[in-house]
Formats: sequence, C-alpha cells, structure tokens
Amino acid sequence: QQKGKSQPQTEEQQAGDLVRRFIFNMVKGANKVFWVRLIDSSFEKGPFKGVGLVTTDGRKKPSYHTFKFMIDKMKDCDYGRIETISDGDRGIYAYTFSKKGKGLYVAWGNTSKTGEMPLSLNIRVPSSLKVTSFIPESPGFFKTEIISVEKGKAIIPLGNAPLVIEEQ
Repeated sequence: QQKGKSQPQTEEQQAGDLVRRFIFNMVKGANKVFWVRLIDSSFEKGPFKGVGLVTTDGRKKPSYHTFKFMIDKMKDCDYGRIETISDGDRGIYAYTFSKKGKGLYVAWGNTSKTGEMPLSLNIRVPSSLKVTSFIPESPGFFKTEIISVEKGKAIIPLGNAPLVIEEQ
C-alpha cells in the first residue's frame, strides 16, 4: 500500500465510516457536517469514487439507510452537552448525547486486531438499554437487542460497527 492512497471500502464499511465521521466532527464542535456526494459518480477516479449514498443506477446503498437512521436517532439531541466516555482509549470510542432528558450513546471499537471489546456504562435510572447497529442488515432493517442494566452498570460488546445505545 502506498502512503496517501486510500483503499476501496465495502458498502458496509462506508456506512460505518459515515457515522464515525459525523460523530467525530460533532464531538469536536462542528456545527454542520456535509457528506461529499449523494450519488456515485461515473467519472470520478481515486478516493472519491463510490462515496455516494446512492449508486449511479439509483440503488440506495447501506450508507443511505445508515444516514437516514442516524438523522432519525440523533434529532432532538442537545449538541451543546456531548460528553466523551472514551476517545480511543484501548480502541474504544464512546460518546454520550442528551436527548429529551435521556442518555443516548454512540460507540464503536477499533477491533481490527482484537475482536470484540466490552464497553462498561454507568447508568443511573433505566433497567435496560436498546442497542442498535448503525449498519443495516437489509434495507431499513437494523439489528437491535436489549441489554439489561444491573446495579447501575451495563456491558456492551463493541465491534467495528457503530452502535446507538438508548436508555429505555
């Protein structure tokens, strides 16, 4: 691999990268974040080839569904009150947003070498958390599971796919 050359991504990797880029920029204080291209370009070469959310033939890519899902989940968040739980420590990235008085967390692991890694959250009130992958399993379907909170703690297994974690 040559320095400065970007490697092609799968459509699922692109969807995860979209979330990470938006969250990272919001955490760092950006007021607005824009995606570079809505529709793939038939003439583009290099790092911007295939970065659209929709293919040239009109198929909505996983990143399209991820973007729509992220907007729905993140609307009504108080972006002035973002807290960092972990900013890369041990390969874990986790951030807390406040949404209508409840915690909404976005987290992922950099698991290229280590597999899954646990994120421990201290939760004050709810007895369970709704954990949903930002990467769709099929168009519009996002895998969700309920994680129990025991004695104010919850353990969330993290992989490369960004998760949205909602207090119930």
